[in-house]
Amino acid sequence: MKSILNLFFLLLVFCTLSCKESTEPVPFVPIPGKAQYPVYYVSTTGNDSNTKLQAHNINTPWKTINASATKLIPGDTLYVLGGTYVEVVSIQVSGTSTKPIVISASKGQFPVIDGQNTLPTTDWTGLVNIDGNYVHISGFEVKNSGNYYSRGVNLGGHHNTVSNFNVHHVQDNGILIQGDDCIVEDSRVWQSCYNNVNNVRNGWASGLSSARDKVNGITDNAIIRRNIVYNNWGEGLSTYESQGTLIEDNIVYDNYAQTVYISDASNVMFRRNLVYNTPNNVVGKQIGAALADEVSKVPRSDNNKLINNIFFNVDLSAFSWTIVTNSGLTNALIANNTFVNSKLNTGNINSNNRIVNNIFTISGSVSSATGIIWSNNLWQGSRPIYAYGGSSDVFGDPLISKVGTFAPGELKADYFKLNSGSPALNMAKVLTEVTNDYFLTPRKTTPNIGAIEN
Repeated sequence: MKSILNLFFLLLVFCTLSCKESTEPVPFVPIPGKAQYPVYYVSTTGNDSNTKLQAHNINTPWKTINASATKLIPGDTLYVLGGTYVEVVSIQVSGTSTKPIVISASKGQFPVIDGQNTLPTTDWTGLVNIDGNYVHISGFEVKNSGNYYSRGVNLGGHHNTVSNFNVHHVQDNGILIQGDDCIVEDSRVWQSCYNNVNNVRNGWASGLSSARDKVNGITDNAIIRRNIVYNNWGEGLSTYESQGTLIEDNIVYDNYAQTVYISDASNVMFRRNLVYNTPNNVVGKQIGAALADEVSKVPRSDNNKLINNIFFNVDLSAFSWTIVTNSGLTNALIANNTFVNSKLNTGNINSNNRIVNNIFTISGSVSSATGIIWSNNLWQGSRPIYAYGGSSDVFGDPLISKVGTFAPGELKADYFKLNSGSPALNMAKVLTEVTNDYFLTPRKTTPNIGAIEN
């Protein structure tokens, strides 16, 4: 008996040393008496009648994402194999903060949710709808929504995450966050708002937006980061009727309406974004970015920050217009941005704002001297009379490097680095709110004006 045990031990050691760990999802071998497994599979060749025990094996998966999602509980992971899934996915189940439900493309697989221009059949719903909570979904292409006001992805629950999505050719919003504490990251949204293609509709949606929580009308604490939003037939990236939205490290270009739109929103942080327009673009327009208010029945915009962004061929309207009477730019910080061929236009109603450390290569429209502190801005050419920053202002060519190509989807932030001898170098005011630059490089004790520290 002892020799048999020794042999068993040696075999166990040999297997442990010789077997390499795989990064692929590994099908579980059912263990008699164990009723629940955390990983399941979906395939276009599967069967929704399979039990959870069977779907735990990659060789006996479920068939549809929607039916599979109904069977998940907190802590479960559903891997979706490649192929085209012609269905509307509505996720009603919820995970928890410590045991989220995960729905993900299996490694190396590329699942597509395709409405084939017929699904969904109901307005204001998406091809993917997440109404549960603590759901993480990743790795899908979503395309060809059907109904006139149908969307790509709609997040109605709270604490949900969408990542690595490719959403395109949908009729209304590409991705809309309508629940609190949700994240959309590392995704691509293009050719959405298709019901306005060639300006056929009197109005438009947004490519990627956080807005209008389903519970109380105000979406709280959304995070929109590292996304690419372009060629949409409405606004590009927006947040409205919201508060606490963090919008960072996105690339936004060539959208039909406002490329970036922040409206009826408070405590928004908009930082390290590259926003631009290219000539002769797909949607046929060169539209700017805006901060504004539209709805009198929601809280006013307040305490918003725009820091370390690059605007190229995109004018920024900071309440140079508003639909709501007596609404204007309030408690805003616009600091260390680089505006190249982009004007900053401000309105008449301003209170307790700072516009500091920005590069402006062309003059804007500033209609009031009250309510805004201007300081340490660089002006190439004339400075608007009401944008006076005293002796701290700098004048001259900022000597942008302009290294790289200026083409749709190819423009890089390196294009806007400062050459040696730039008058913007070491001339910025130190701000406690700005500790690093566009590239997350720490700011020096004598920082540069503009988005890039070099």
